[in-house]
This record gives sequence, C-alpha cells and structure tokens, in this order.
Amino acid sequence: RKKMDTWQLLGESQYRKWEVYGMHWDNEDIRIPYSIRGAQNGGALAVKNENDVTIYSGAGQKLVTVNMQVVETGWTEDEELVLVFNDGQVCVLNIRGEVIIPKFMLGHDLETVEICGHALIGLTRHMTLRICADVKKKDKIIETNRLPSEVSALALLAPKFTSSGRLEIFVGTADHSILVVDTFTIEDQLLQSRFAAPIIQLAIAPNGRFVACYTAAGLLTVMS
Repeated sequence: RKKMDTWQLLGESQYRKWEVYGMHWDNEDIRIPYSIRGAQNGGALAVKNENDVTIYSGAGQKLVTVNMQVVETGWTEDEELVLVFNDGQVCVLNIRGEVIIPKFMLGHDLETVEICGHALIGLTRHMTLRICADVKKKDKIIETNRLPSEVSALALLAPKFTSSGRLEIFVGTADHSILVVDTFTIEDQLLQSRFAAPIIQLAIAPNGRFVACYTAAGLLTVMS
C-alpha cells in the first residue's frame, strides 16, 4: 500500500489516506451515448453503448466487451449481468462475458424493464406486469391483471424485506398514488391526498425500510 497524504485532523481523530489500488479510467475510451449499471457493494460495472456492452471492474479495468445490441442491463445479487434485448428476450452472463443462462422470452410487448436481486419485471404495453421472480427459474413467469392506472414509476422490494416473503413491486401511478403488487395481489395505497402530482421516480433504501418518491412537481417525499 502507498501512503497518499500526511496525517490530518478529522474532528478529534487523526487519519491519513492509503492507496489500496490504482484507478484505470483515464486509460479507457468510453463512447457516448452510454448508460452504466453497477453491481452491488462496489462490484463490476456494465457500460452499454449502441452496439455492445463492456464490463469493467470497480477500479475501471476492462474485463470484456460483448458485441450485443441490448435495451437494458442490470446485475443480480450474485454479480451476474442480465441483458434485455429489443425483442423482449433475456440472457444472463458472468463477469467474463460468458453466457450462463441462454436467451429466454420475457415478452415482445415490453415498455420498460426493472432488475433487482434475482428478479426481472417487465411492464407491458397493456399495463400488466410480467414477473420473473428468479432468472434461474425462467420457466416460472407470471403476468398480473391489468393495473388500474397508467404507470409513471417502478421500484422493486426484494423478498427478504417483505412480510409475505414474495417480491413486491412499487408502482407509481398517473393518479398520484402507489400500487403495491406481488404475484397474487394489487393493492392501492390510496395516497392521492399526499401527492399533488404523479410520482415519476421511486427508490427503495438498501435496508428495505424506506421508499423515496419524486414527483413531477419537483418534490421529494420519503416514506416508511
């Protein structure tokens, strides 16, 4: 390890920095436009460009480039990369770019896709949710009934945080409320009086205890 600085005062404590490993981003040519998805706990990064996906270590070292045109990427809890294609097919790679789960069909009529833990959720053009609770059990895909209102945001709550032990999907709606959806039920939280505008972004805390709601009016509300 390399010392980065002399001792410094932080409150009543002294500290100094050590370089644990070097960063490699300055050596990489990342093309624009691109999108980035990071694995949990400082793991690998997937950079999606128009014609390929490149996997980097957290320090910016290129691991592999996969020549696939995809519309969405995301990481499972096991640091496996989920790729969603324009035709609604899905496959899963390891961090070396090797296919570990071959292509399977989630649906050709998808509007948007969310990935969380081992789960994969697709919102269809018919306002239903297609739920694959575990990409390793791709033959068990369930489709919900039509949602009662137009969808404006999605977020997923992992089964380990739910009282039912099932994956729950938080759905922001155009009528200013939130639906909580699982494989069996759709429950409206009746929050119209709390929000003056539709919720356009939802984010659930890593401990599963809080949900942040950002509305079209520019207001952020955090709820338990």
